[in-house]
Amino acid sequence: MKLGIAGLPLAGKKTLFAALTGARGDNAVGSPQKDTRIATITVLDERIDFLENMYQPGKTIYAKIEYLLPSRIPGASDGKSDGEFWNQIRTCDGILHVVRNFDDPGTGPAMSEDDFQQIEDEMILSDLGVVEKRLERIALDSKRGKKQGEAEIPLLKSCQEMLEQGDALRNAPVIATDPLLKGFTFLSANRCWWLSTMGMRMKHSLPGHKR
Repeated sequence: MKLGIAGLPLAGKKTLFAALTGARGDNAVGSPQKDTRIATITVLDERIDFLENMYQPGKTIYAKIEYLLPSRIPGASDGKSDGEFWNQIRTCDGILHVVRNFDDPGTGPAMSEDDFQQIEDEMILSDLGVVEKRLERIALDSKRGKKQGEAEIPLLKSCQEMLEQGDALRNAPVIATDPLLKGFTFLSANRCWWLSTMGMRMKHSLPGHKR
């Protein structure tokens, strides 16, 4: 499984990456962004150990999770993203969306809902661009006598309508997971986990925290 980490600048993405991987990670091979970080961890499982001891296989393979942290992107200082950033995230099986939930002198007060919505909107707009380009391509091919993509049109139109209304495609899994659209890897249709980062001053309020 490959998981991409997304969020606005200074939300805590690097801290999360380090906590999950225990390392800074290696440069992503083939990435045009040289500072993109990638790390793979092995998921140990006592059940696998039990079966290994029982059957004594020649080789034991544990599940692995690959974490991708795209580099800081052009315009990051004002929260804007570019196509290359989302193209990297688009290759992932799921998205870890990090949202800042702490006040900081350098970043100002926490605005979690606004920050969350900004990233959601960027994913939706990116998907909308993909849909519109594909519809344009199908129309062009149709004029040339190529009909292969016309079966996608009703589904793409449904996606377009949702996205234009600001609705993520994950809210309509029947449409987003249709086999005809499998190759599009829509961002807003992908599995997403939202993580709220807290400041050090807030840790004392956590249940079970010891001073």
